[in-house]
Amino acid sequence: CMDIYNVFEQAKELGVSTFKFGSNLAEETIFNFLLQKVELVVDTQHDITAYVTISNNNIQLVINPEYLYEMLEDILETEPTETQLLAFYRGLFKHELLHCALNHLISDPKRSNEKLANIVMDALINREIPEFKYLNIPRVTPEELILVGTNEGLLFPSEKGEGLTWEQYYDFLVQFIKDKEKENGNKEDKEGNKGNEGEDVESGEDSGDSTGKLKNVADFQGQTQKHSGTITEGDLKQITENEVNPMMDETLRQISEAIEEAIQTRGSGFLKSLYKIKVQRNKPVVNWDKTLRRFVQHGNGILSKDYSFKRRDRRTDLPPGAKYILKGSKIYILIDSSGSVSDRNLQKFGSEIYRLVKNYQMEYKIWTYTTEISEPVDIRQLKRGNLEITQRGGTDLRNALKELKETNKEMPDMWVVLTDGYDDVPSPKEFGKKRVMYIFTSEHSSASKTEAANYKYEVAVIRK
Repeated sequence: CMDIYNVFEQAKELGVSTFKFGSNLAEETIFNFLLQKVELVVDTQHDITAYVTISNNNIQLVINPEYLYEMLEDILETEPTETQLLAFYRGLFKHELLHCALNHLISDPKRSNEKLANIVMDALINREIPEFKYLNIPRVTPEELILVGTNEGLLFPSEKGEGLTWEQYYDFLVQFIKDKEKENGNKEDKEGNKGNEGEDVESGEDSGDSTGKLKNVADFQGQTQKHSGTITEGDLKQITENEVNPMMDETLRQISEAIEEAIQTRGSGFLKSLYKIKVQRNKPVVNWDKTLRRFVQHGNGILSKDYSFKRRDRRTDLPPGAKYILKGSKIYILIDSSGSVSDRNLQKFGSEIYRLVKNYQMEYKIWTYTTEISEPVDIRQLKRGNLEITQRGGTDLRNALKELKETNKEMPDMWVVLTDGYDDVPSPKEFGKKRVMYIFTSEHSSASKTEAANYKYEVAVIRK
């Protein structure tokens, strides 16, 4: 009897070992990188194939190898060979990882019907996976699925969709649905019935396109906990761009850069064809000052009781009522004064910090640093937005922090660092395990930005 979990483990060697019916190893290396970026969850409790979603700041790939084995056995109408099962598992892994790599987890506001986007992306991805071609599994086009539905086969593009980008194919299917609904409406009119054109139509919020309710298309498997439809159907749960937090944004950026590099350096027909399936993200611009304000507000809710020691009330014999006052948090602000941080950035940052510490009644201390810590900065300089920098040169925040701790016994509730990032990022332990925000200048080290995000620090960038 075949050990399906041994085959499953072999399938996870994507990009490490070759497979006769796969892509060449140079092209598959990217899949090994992608597997390291996702949380792999094996779920044998539910009848699902596989799906990807974002959960708790992680990209989750959920898969049921046992259900997939039974499915392949039904498709082939015989027990699959080890090679066939390995091809099936590898193909499913590639399919889900490509959803992650091509930004499919982020919805396109102009093409907001998640079901329609999912089946278009599925069809175009499946076309690029050689393992699926080797298995010769029955194929279904999105057009056929929309019209009649099916619980068998793999989605592949129709002849019309073959040469289209995912956006073009989506838009084509929008019109395809409209045309079919119009035909159905005309038929009912001819039969003497009241036309119901548009009854089952729902429109994309931003584009106004008619995409139908897609009753024959399966719902997301992670929600229903049950597979239905074609093999990869219902395998994608999207979120909006506004729901992407800084930590997840950094992970998606790393993935996007890796796939871009793979296309540029090792790209053959397979990798270059992925451009047609990639979603171009329209990231909202979040101002650094708003991010800083939110960071300060969330850490500034300390209430203290200010009791009066006046005598008790003669009538009630009760002590006077307690008064509650807002006591601002203590914040330490570190400003990188190396030559690569411009005076303009220092002034913009200084003016904003002055406003915040005054508005929120915060206890604060401010220093500039290079390889050493400066004397505390006068708040009046910040008020004028005119920091007088006397130190210029290299940067060593770790050493500056060490000096600061030796001369200041009390540590703050939060830290804010303005820097270009061309320096090591101290660990949470070095910051006393307090809340930390890094604000990077426009010309900054992407490696340091990544490291700060990995430490779960708040991250923002002062744009040009």
